[in-house]
Amino acid sequence: MRQKLNKHDFNVQRKKILFTLAGLGILGLLLIGCGSSNSAMSTTASSSASGRSADSHVPNRANAQSQASTSGQQKSTSGQYGPQYLVKSLQVSMEVQNPLQSANELQQWVAFSDPQSTSDGSDYENAGNGQYTVTLTFLVDVAHYTQVETYLRDYAGQKGHTLDSLKETVQDVTNDYVDAESTLTNLRAEQQRLLGFMNQAQNLTDAVNIEQQLTQVEGQINDIEAHLNALKGQTTFYAITVTVQPVGSAPPPPRLPSPWSVVPIWQGAWSSVVAVGQVLAAILVWLLAYSVYIIPVGILIWLIRKRPWRRNAWLPFRAAAVRQSVSQPVMEDSEPLQPATTEK
Repeated sequence: MRQKLNKHDFNVQRKKILFTLAGLGILGLLLIGCGSSNSAMSTTASSSASGRSADSHVPNRANAQSQASTSGQQKSTSGQYGPQYLVKSLQVSMEVQNPLQSANELQQWVAFSDPQSTSDGSDYENAGNGQYTVTLTFLVDVAHYTQVETYLRDYAGQKGHTLDSLKETVQDVTNDYVDAESTLTNLRAEQQRLLGFMNQAQNLTDAVNIEQQLTQVEGQINDIEAHLNALKGQTTFYAITVTVQPVGSAPPPPRLPSPWSVVPIWQGAWSSVVAVGQVLAAILVWLLAYSVYIIPVGILIWLIRKRPWRRNAWLPFRAAAVRQSVSQPVMEDSEPLQPATTEK
């Protein structure tokens, strides 16, 4: 009885503890929910305030961006006003009725239109039937380059002429030209500085060292000047190459790849079969022609292998040997057979 009462009291206390813990947990959840709602409200209020401030600053930011873009456009526009150095070349190919006459006309027109133009070479190649393929190369001034290009295009479009190709290549060497000029300026300043040190040298060792440095700088100056002169020549005179050839001498354009079809495959296979048949027929014809030698040689080889005359010649000797072996008496060491005796 006492044990049952103790057990009942223990169960009651345990239930109280559980209810207490559950109440504390519910209370903690309520507190947490209230705190999160307050923080959310404060966050919403701060975001709305920041949104108002951001909206108030939008016009200023837009103005700043528009000013920045305007200044960038002004800078880019001002940067485009600098000199630009281009190297151009033009290749023209056309078909004419009389290449020699057309070549003379082109040479005369270019020399008359641009007195500063020069010839950079010519090539006359025999195309057969008394015709020639002529290749002319001109160095044309920049100011007359567009005029010459237009004339060549119009000349190739005249009656009896056909323009095969016209290709222009352009290379921008502005950066190379500007870098070479700045390098040359720095080297010349270094040259003047070394010359001043040379005049102030107090001993022979210093003079020799300065002379070596001065020699290196002068060599670099010569290289840069040569490079600049080459760039100036390429950017001042443009190369134009004109090829005139007889009508019909230009190679046909490359054929476009045709879609897959069984017909060309069958044609290729059948052509290979015909080729093999032709080879076999040719071999048979050759064998038939040489049969006058092949047949006698074959008969001779067959006779040598069979050798019938040798076989007939040895037959008598083989027959005599067989008779002699049959007629030989029994060997002496062999004992004669004794009749069997029967016991009585």
